[in-house]
Amino acid sequence: MELREMLELKERYLKEARGIMDKAEAEGRSMVDRERNAYEHLLEQATELKGKIEAEKKFREEERTAASLEQAKKLHKGMALRNSEKIADRLTLTQEERNIAEGFDMGKAIRGIVTGNWADADFERRAMSTGTPSTGGYLIPSPVAALVLDAARNQSVCVGLGAMTVPMTTSTLTMAKVDTDPAVYWRAENDAITEDDAMGLGAMSFEAQSLGCLVRTSIELIEDAPNAGELIMKAISGALGAELDRVALVGNGTTEPKGIFLTSNVGAVSMGTDGAALVGYSKFVEAAQKVLEGNGTPSGFVFAPRTWAALENSLSGEGQFIMMPPGLSGMQFKVSNQIPIDQVQGEADNASCIFCGGWENLYFGIRTQVVLEASRVGDADTFKKMQVLIRGYLRADVGIARPNQFSIVKGIIPSVG
Repeated sequence: MELREMLELKERYLKEARGIMDKAEAEGRSMVDRERNAYEHLLEQATELKGKIEAEKKFREEERTAASLEQAKKLHKGMALRNSEKIADRLTLTQEERNIAEGFDMGKAIRGIVTGNWADADFERRAMSTGTPSTGGYLIPSPVAALVLDAARNQSVCVGLGAMTVPMTTSTLTMAKVDTDPAVYWRAENDAITEDDAMGLGAMSFEAQSLGCLVRTSIELIEDAPNAGELIMKAISGALGAELDRVALVGNGTTEPKGIFLTSNVGAVSMGTDGAALVGYSKFVEAAQKVLEGNGTPSGFVFAPRTWAALENSLSGEGQFIMMPPGLSGMQFKVSNQIPIDQVQGEADNASCIFCGGWENLYFGIRTQVVLEASRVGDADTFKKMQVLIRGYLRADVGIARPNQFSIVKGIIPSVG
């Protein structure tokens, strides 16, 4: 018997036992022998199931711990993933896990979670680890979760620029980083090599924080549209990827990870006391210079759509469009809606910014688990309107290895007139 079935059966036994006792109390009498025997028998069955459930949970936890340790060894070979690498490719899967990755249908899984009808999704039901029926929580199997995480990474502008991903198999992880480059010296024959005391090694710590997405849809749509579940999962993956970008760039560091904008030792290029409109590429060159001065290699820029429009519309004094300098031509220019356009710069409250960097120094630490939950009773309207709330969440953190290899152009405001 599956764990979920045992949990449901135990709840049924206890409910029936309570019904017998409540009936006697409502009639102001003690239970008769027949009722007492039935009541005690139901409690015995529930107690027996409780022991089996606890044993099954312990077994599953031991299995999961062993699997996590094994995956940790596999994932941490080479540690960080570049944007061209996938978490899914880093996993070494058993034949059973490969079968799950190939045959798992996310649409069927979501429909089963929402409706409770697993008639055509028994494979998906068996593949997912479950919580209690009342919470509706499901742990997506590792090979499928890796595909979901990779889909979120594919939506990230920062990952596209070169940010690294560190799969986390525990809630915390510490990596070494170089705080200060070492000094090197020439030596004459038979002379001692001068000892370097400039290089500094530090720790980059990741502590996974929850990042969730909550979507609302009608029960009828989930029941009737075969592709609804898959589309919802794609939308959730995209939203998670976009939010990872936002915190990596401007996260506040209190209720969420701290982003580049608030990190110390990041280079700064100012548009002036009260900000100024962007014209041409001169500020991009200055930002790249800051990264070069930190011994970094600027690989690209990311900015708001409004900044992109200002750049594209930049005209010289002769009314000609301004051409990009040759030194910037090999760099990536990315646009993100996650960059605010309401920052304060002096008297201006409509400023934005441009991020430049050697993006391989930005790290996303991501737990290799994804949880899906569904509820039909999230609030009064959900139940009355026959809707369902679907929640997907992962846990992640952001780390910056070399802050001085990033720079920010601050105080970009719209042009007047």
